[in-house]
Amino acid sequence: MVRKWMSHHGWGVHRTEFNHERQIYAWWHEVGVGRDIVLRISRTALEDFPAFALWEILDRLNVAAELKARPDACLVMVKRGVRALLEELPRQFNAG
Repeated sequence: MVRKWMSHHGWGVHRTEFNHERQIYAWWHEVGVGRDIVLRISRTALEDFPAFALWEILDRLNVAAELKARPDACLVMVKRGVRALLEELPRQFNAG
């Protein structure tokens, strides 16, 4: 589902990563230094929200627009209670 969502926005997935410490998955569309598009989703959000709902949640949170506008930001979709939110992590965070 994630790869299809990214493809729908014109981004192929060149690599995926999982950060064990932070429990965050990342899908990378590599463009160039500082311009890569990286979709990050917490393990909890990925496991707790049904796959069919993830597309709608990503769209409702305007994730594609945020990723385009702020490629240098480290944004991650997380689950807080029953809600999905888009949060920003410190710049030094690396999903790998």
